Amino acid sequence: MADYYTNMSSIIDGLTRVEAKWLVDTAEAMEKAAWEEEPEPEIPEEIVAAATEYGIAKGSWHVPTITLVEDDDKAVWIRSDENFLPDALAVLIMGFLRKFRPDDHFWTFEYSFNCSKLRTDGFGGGACYVEAKEMSFMSTGHWMDDQAKEATEGGGQSL
Repeated sequence: MADYYTNMSSIIDGLTRVEAKWLVDTAEAMEKAAWEEEPEPEIPEEIVAAATEYGIAKGSWHVPTITLVEDDDKAVWIRSDENFLPDALAVLIMGFLRKFRPDDHFWTFEYSFNCSKLRTDGFGGGACYVEAKEMSFMSTGHWMDDQAKEATEGGGQSL
């Protein structure tokens, strides 16, 4: 049996203490909501609105671990040791931007897909761009398909 993972690691610094705490607390609430833990956690309206707008169901709100950076309570470390859903992290960041920095801020992150066994479908990755008004993703698999299509249309042949 093979295990599949989605990983990432990033730091957001330059936050206020309130912003950093909001990210930590909201990530915990989203993860509890995804697992339908009781009592149901309170989810900020910015998260609910962003998730609804992008069709991200509550059961898919699996976000990476978010903790305060050691010796800096104005920065957070976002990381996934095993799995998370990039869409859920994008919703969290979009909600944060809508609440605290709605006008001209953005954040980007990249992630990898890995597998515990050498499977042809077990590796890849992607990247995400998030601002208060929109989010966009690209995956390495789609990028490769686009490049191959362009090359084939130009007369190239794949190995």
